Amino acid sequence: MSLSLLLLSACRPEAPAKDDGQNTPPDSGTTLETGTPEVLGMEDFALSVDPDIVLMVHARFTDPGSTGAWVEYRFETSDWLVAPTTASGEAVLLGIPEQTRVEARAVAVVDSAILYSPVASATTGSLPPQVLRPDVVTFEAGLASPEPWALVSVATGTYTYQGPYFLELFDRAGRVVWYHEVPDDLFSFYPSVARDGTHLWYDAQDIFGFAGGPPRVTRRTLDGRWEVTHPTPSAGQAYAEGPDGSFFYEVRGGPRGVAQVDASGASSLVWDCEAHLTSIGLSGGDCPLNACNWDEARGTLLASQFETSTVFEIDLASGSAVRQFGALTEGDPYRFVPSESGFAYQHWPHWTPEGTLFVSTHLPCVSG
Repeated sequence: MSLSLLLLSACRPEAPAKDDGQNTPPDSGTTLETGTPEVLGMEDFALSVDPDIVLMVHARFTDPGSTGAWVEYRFETSDWLVAPTTASGEAVLLGIPEQTRVEARAVAVVDSAILYSPVASATTGSLPPQVLRPDVVTFEAGLASPEPWALVSVATGTYTYQGPYFLELFDRAGRVVWYHEVPDDLFSFYPSVARDGTHLWYDAQDIFGFAGGPPRVTRRTLDGRWEVTHPTPSAGQAYAEGPDGSFFYEVRGGPRGVAQVDASGASSLVWDCEAHLTSIGLSGGDCPLNACNWDEARGTLLASQFETSTVFEIDLASGSAVRQFGALTEGDPYRFVPSESGFAYQHWPHWTPEGTLFVSTHLPCVSG
């Protein structure tokens, strides 16, 4: 099994630029109890379990000409959660484990009055057998971050890294609350929440030759009502979200390096790794990357070259490596103090807010 992890602070990402300003719910978790709720209209309020993602519940009702409408729901506790409408009279209830009963009601503001529908209920289905359930081995509340959910990608095939891959959201108890199968048995190593927080994105690649489709990167809402996919020709392993709706990804065919696919789907090479390594007397065969990471504040891209235990910082304006960290002594590397504090076969390089380069590393460390 292969797994990548991302903590989430919310579980209702929305598609960008879809809000018409008419359906504005209160902040998530807000309760609008005003004594005994008045039930007026919206008698057709109903719930249905999604046939493909059986942990997701759809709510539908007739909006009574409101200036604002949303759906409140609860399970396991008496606290109401808030699901904003995704369209007039529609909402999606998220974050619910399998085989769990959920209660919900529509809420609408009409002539400054808060109206409620009758309460409806539904029970989520059982997870498909391919969706693996996490096991919580240990939990230290004092060390935990406040995020209630984690996003992972899981390889469910017979062999290491073999698909199909599933994206999964699970809660602090290890219960899966959402899932999505990556198409064509492609791998997905870097599923993430988009920078604007409105949806998820995930890579789909085939560096080990198990899959049957072309590599691409996809943006989508949890309910799938909005989805955009861009091809990433000759993609390797590394992917990262960039500015203005773009993505960076490693290219392993043709000139090796890093390409950028823009919001329209057009790709261009932004760093020629082979040319750079040749310029410092090395082979372009050392170019494969295991991660890249764009830093908005610096306007540069970190590229992790695992076979040489080196990280390059790429200036996107010039397309050149302006810094080099790690085991390579050719070129103009930054030195480690003390020298034995270098890294080997590193992953996921990024800058901390304080300007410190942070990576994970294998042992033993390699001095640079």
